Amino acid sequence: MISFYPGPSRVHDEIPTYVKDAARQGIMSMNHRSEEFMTISKRTIALLKQKLNIPKNYTIFFTTSATECWEIIAQSWITDKSYHLFNGSFGQKWYEYTHKL
Repeated sequence: MISFYPGPSRVHDEIPTYVKDAARQGIMSMNHRSEEFMTISKRTIALLKQKLNIPKNYTIFFTTSATECWEIIAQSWITDKSYHLFNGSFGQKWYEYTHKL
C-alpha cells in the first residue's frame, strides 16, 4: 500500500490491520482528555523513552504535522533570528514558513 501522507511512501504491511484493530477497540474515537486515552498516551511515551533510550527528564510532544512542528519551533525557540541551510524543497518550505512568521 502507498500512502501520500507524508509521501509518497510505502506503508508497513500491518498498518491496515492496526488501524482496523484501533477502530474496533474504539481508540480512534476516544476523547483526548479521557482516562483511557491518557493511559495509552503515558504508555506510549514510556515505551518511546525505553525503546529509543530517551532520557527520563526529556519531554515528548505529539504534533499533527511537520508544519505544526515548524510553527512551534519558530514561535517558541527563535528569539531574534535563525539560519536555515537546506538542499531540497522540504527545507526550503520550512525556511519560507518560518520567514513568514
